[in-house]
Amino acid sequence: MTSPTSHRVYGDFADVHSAFYDQCALPAMDLDFFRSEPKPGRLLLIGSYCGVLPSLQSEVNAVRTPDGPRASFSERPIICDRSLPMLAECRRRRPDADVVQADVRQLPFGPSFAVVLIPGAVTAHLLTDEDLDACIGSVAAALFPGGELTLDAYAAGTITETPYFNGNSTFNVDGHRWRRIARTLSRTSASLQVVLEFASDESDQGCRELLMQRTYTLDEWLPVMSRHGLHCTELKHASESGRLYIRAVRS
Repeated sequence: MTSPTSHRVYGDFADVHSAFYDQCALPAMDLDFFRSEPKPGRLLLIGSYCGVLPSLQSEVNAVRTPDGPRASFSERPIICDRSLPMLAECRRRRPDADVVQADVRQLPFGPSFAVVLIPGAVTAHLLTDEDLDACIGSVAAALFPGGELTLDAYAAGTITETPYFNGNSTFNVDGHRWRRIARTLSRTSASLQVVLEFASDESDQGCRELLMQRTYTLDEWLPVMSRHGLHCTELKHASESGRLYIRAVRS
């Protein structure tokens, strides 16, 4: 599913990566796309980008019905990730959610959720068509009939035109200044080889990773969604941020 590196970004530097995402990546995302009509049921967030949840707090907390407002999600949201350090960071930041360690290709859930969110281009780690098929099949199996999946993905051809994989960002971690430096080394029609570096301006702390990331076109999603009983209701290419946004409903 992922390229063969140590991925210290998601391990030793989980707090740093989370801080970067909240301060630099989330503002560039179309968070409004992840808002949908509130519905009763449980929410599953795939990936540790729990900064998305406060932005959706009104949807998470309440829904208006003919009988008045009531809890939108009958149980606590679940955040799911492969990385234990990232989940520990989620647990620290979001004590109102439960965390589960799992691979998105093999989720340990039956049809339990009204909404599944996969923000932050988690799909970039699905390097093969088999990975993608297993992911969508696993997510579809976790949704109730009528449940909704919303995700984003890196757009082939435009993500490398943004600073996200070709630029520098500065952000703060517990009052200390850090830098994220990203460079695309090579690319094909469907993948990128990226060097990602986090460095502290106040110490010698930091890490450098070589990552493989998958990119997509919109028409790649329709067949795999349909194969697993998901009907795409909205597709969007945001060229300015180099991302695709996709919403689908389980039949």
